[in-house]
This record gives sequence, C-alpha cells and structure tokens, in this order.
Amino acid sequence: MHYCSLRADTGYEDKCTFEQGLLCGWRQDTNDTQGFDWTFQAGTTQSQDTGPLADHTYGTANGNYIYIEASSPRVAGDKATLLSHTLPANSTKCLNFWYNMFGDGIGDLIIDVKDLCTGATKTLFNVSGNKDQKWLEATMGIPASSVPHDYQIRVSATVGPTFHGDLALDDLFIQDTSCAASKMDCDFSVDLCGWSQSKVDDFDWTRSRSTTSSSNTGPNGDHTDAQGGGYYLYTEGSSPQQVGQTADLVSPELPAGTDFCLHIYTNMFGATMGSIAVLGQRSGDSSPSQSFARFTQATATPAWEEHNINIPAQPSNFNVVVRGIIGSGFASDAAIDDLSIHSGPC
Repeated sequence: MHYCSLRADTGYEDKCTFEQGLLCGWRQDTNDTQGFDWTFQAGTTQSQDTGPLADHTYGTANGNYIYIEASSPRVAGDKATLLSHTLPANSTKCLNFWYNMFGDGIGDLIIDVKDLCTGATKTLFNVSGNKDQKWLEATMGIPASSVPHDYQIRVSATVGPTFHGDLALDDLFIQDTSCAASKMDCDFSVDLCGWSQSKVDDFDWTRSRSTTSSSNTGPNGDHTDAQGGGYYLYTEGSSPQQVGQTADLVSPELPAGTDFCLHIYTNMFGATMGSIAVLGQRSGDSSPSQSFARFTQATATPAWEEHNINIPAQPSNFNVVVRGIIGSGFASDAAIDDLSIHSGPC
C-alpha cells in the first residue's frame, strides 16, 4: 500500500486561453521528445492544409492557441507533453478544452492523469487522425474516488506520418466540480442551460427580462445584468394558477457519493407570496423525495437574495428540483436567477 503526503499547488488560473503567450500554470514536460514543445500561434500554422484557421477563443487571427509543429526536424512518433500544476488528492474535477486536428498526417492527442505518489497513469481521452478544419470540444470528469493521491493532468500530442500533422489546443479549463454540475451554471440569458421544465407538475416557470405582468409583485429585472439586459425565471401567480400549484425546474443528473453546493438568487416580493423549495429527486423517479431548503419569507421590496444550499452526498444518482409554489393571490410572482452547482460543501 502506498502512502504519500504531497502539497498541491495553489494560486494558478485554471482557465487558459493562451493569450499573451501564457500557459497559466501549465508547463512543458522536459521528459518528452527532446527539443519538442507545444508552440504558441495566432492565425494559421506555417504548413498548408493542416492546423486551424484561427484560435477558438476569439475566432480571429489575433487570438492565441497552442499546437505541435509537425514539419522537419520532427519525425513520426515525436511527442510533446503539457503538464498541469499539482492537483489535490480526493477532489472532483472537470476538464474541458477545445482541439483542432486537421491534416492528412495527424497523430494522436492523449489526455491522462499521473498519480504523483505511485507514478501510475490513467488515460482519460485518446483520439487520432484527421477531424477536419474545425474546433471540437471535449469534456471529461475526474471523480474524487479516482485520485487518492495528488496528481497531474498530462496533455500529449504525437507527430503523425507526414508534416500535415499540426494538432492544436485552446481554452483549457479545469473546474472544481463534476462535469455534470459544471453544465448547470445558468443565468438564463440564452436558455435553461440543461435544466428542464417538469412534465408532471402544474405549470412552467416563465422566462422574463423585465417586470412581471402583475403590479407590486416580482422583480424589477434580472439579477445578472443591472442594466436590464438579462433574463430570469419566475412563477406567474395570476389566473389560471391556483393556490398551492407547483412549477418544477429539474437539473441534469448528478452522481451519487458527492457533496454539492447550490448557489441561487431568489426574489420573493408580493403581498400573497408563496414559496420556493429546493428538493432532491432520485434518477428515474417522477417526483422529489427529499427537501434541502425552503424559502417562505416575502420581502418588502423587489430585492434579490443570495442563498448557498448544502446538498449532501446521495446513495444513488439524482436530480435537484427547484420548485415554485403559488401563494394565496396573484401577488406571488417568485423569481430565481444565477443558479450554479459545484461539488463540495458550501
């Protein structure tokens, strides 16, 4: 049995767009092919018919990305590896990045994690060959149970059979949460971000960007954009809604065995305000079976209030349900905005 006591690195920016020639705490591996590193680039690469036209972040020739240059003196099989800073044991992470593999000589892109105690490696991602001249997104989870010791993420690219093998990478992001949770952060500016309206409740949440249709209830505008350009969700308390009816907003599935924190803003202004509940629903069930929080206190002004709600680890995969409950009259337009869920306690 191995035992290691290492110290994870801190203070690094875990979202890297490679602008200004910065690796954001990542570093070139000195144990890969000698003299072969990932290269910073803006615009196209020096070889025709391979590599991206522009970076992914901005989609212009002014933005930077990194790539492997497959031209001479490189030969097939040469490898360049990028190493993350040291990441802590027993912590769930989500790795997200964009890659470009255009050219008839593209080699391999391999992502793995290396246990810094035992030296063992585990492959997370392995893809090879021509994928056309477009940026593709990849997302992969690193559950806490799979990293009992401090570790590094390694991003490796190998040279293929010809110089048409310029493989590129951009917008590398290590998030401190599960990948399922990372997709749930939502300000409702575009859509519901993977959340969904329940099909077995009484009515749906309404998406709005200004005041609600009833006077003296609901917010004056969304929480995200103080200039009134953003959106929020609310429960319309007017007819045909009736006292006690519910609208359920359901998260994507979350994994068992991990603590989560829900961060949410609520607006509960109205003389006949109902309530907002945060519930848990086992995957496959048609209704929630657990209560995590409930907000029943109306506010005297249309102010947004911030809440952090601990969601303890569940024995099976589950969904978070945000339920709006209609009060005793039309002045019960309860609203929510800026939801985010992250692994770990609040």
